[in-house]
Amino acid sequence: EGHSCSDPAQTPLPCPDGYVSAQGQANCTRCANDEIPASPVPNSCQPCPAGHACSDPTLDPVVCAAGEYALLGDAVCTRCPAGSECPSTSTVNTCTGGTYSGEGQTSCEQCPAGYSCNTSSSTPCSAGFYSALGDVTCTECPAGSCCPFGSATHTPCDNGFY
Repeated sequence: EGHSCSDPAQTPLPCPDGYVSAQGQANCTRCANDEIPASPVPNSCQPCPAGHACSDPTLDPVVCAAGEYALLGDAVCTRCPAGSECPSTSTVNTCTGGTYSGEGQTSCEQCPAGYSCNTSSSTPCSAGFYSALGDVTCTECPAGSCCPFGSATHTPCDNGFY
């Protein structure tokens, strides 16, 4: 296991980095680019570990950066998509419940007051509309109230205005 035995008259040679040999095999076989040799005995290939990139089985897996993720068996790290959070390099979750995120984020944020939000962006409320913290839509300002651009609340209009 983990050795090349191509010449029975010679001592078995350890498989080079990125190669494996199961018991009874005469030669070492290279793992695929999204795999690494099993440890501690390189007798089989295993999927690239979650949270790592494995582009070459002869090299050590590379840890993904914050805001990126890789699931078990992925060969490359992927930037966390807008509308999702990547709290670890091996996890991707969709933003829910009044939260949003841009691309490459480790967490979703609550929709700010004075904005409308979908899962991937926030937009200030237009004049005549308002929204409270966590609301995903802007609400029309009631009659007799004032709501300037990006309002978090509605306020009574000054005398002579409506």
